[in-house]
Amino acid sequence: MFTDQSLCHYSSFAFNEIDSYDARVARFNTIIKSGSEVGTMKFPGGLNIQGMMKQAQQMQEKMAREMEELRVDASAGGGVVTVEMKGNHEIISLKIDPEIVKEGDVEMLQDMIAAALNEANRKVDEAMKGKLGAMLPPGLGNLF
Repeated sequence: MFTDQSLCHYSSFAFNEIDSYDARVARFNTIIKSGSEVGTMKFPGGLNIQGMMKQAQQMQEKMAREMEELRVDASAGGGVVTVEMKGNHEIISLKIDPEIVKEGDVEMLQDMIAAALNEANRKVDEAMKGKLGAMLPPGLGNLF
């Protein structure tokens, strides 16, 4: 049996045997409300996972805004085909010089459209890579 000095464990909280049920509930409720022992994940070395998750979510939201705001232009054929693209690879505009259509060379037009789209995609990837690298801690920016 327990003595006055011994401890019994109740749901990971230690209570003296002489504590009443009401005292245990009051202490547990105080701990829950204060969040001092429950709700904050603490790891060795002071690592706070919840804080890191919140920071990661903020970075993700910032990247989404920057992707939406980013605009790149690319062209092919000396400006015959021009593409404007958002940071999320959404095409805003595709312009084709009417003179190339009159020539009737569909294959060449298709090649220029593909080249302009590929160049716009490359520019978006490069810009986002630079932005992401700038957001990461020193030494981690060259991972991409």
